[in-house]
Amino acid sequence: LCNVPTNLPGGVAKRFQPGTLPAAGFWEAQLEIKKSRFVARLGRCATLDGARAFRREVGDFRCSHNCWAGVSLTGAAGSSDDGEPSGTAGLPMRAVLEGGSLFGVVV
Repeated sequence: LCNVPTNLPGGVAKRFQPGTLPAAGFWEAQLEIKKSRFVARLGRCATLDGARAFRREVGDFRCSHNCWAGVSLTGAAGSSDDGEPSGTAGLPMRAVLEGGSLFGVVV
């Protein structure tokens, strides 16, 4: 489902198997901690522009923060803390994607 470049460092990239990531739309998970609600939405993105578009389309702008991280199919990565203290939200999410060798995804 996901064309992963073979010339990227870090070894073999993980690929999404059929049925694990929807062809359209996204997966969502919610968690409440100390009366704060955290919502994560995972979707596909071919490019970082696509990742930013995903955030604009599925972000809930009534929320205090809409942090995101994404890795394109070419391995370009981006993230945003969206007002959270610098380096505390987007970068850790990005590190999970990159550490898992995931390409073509945005959260």
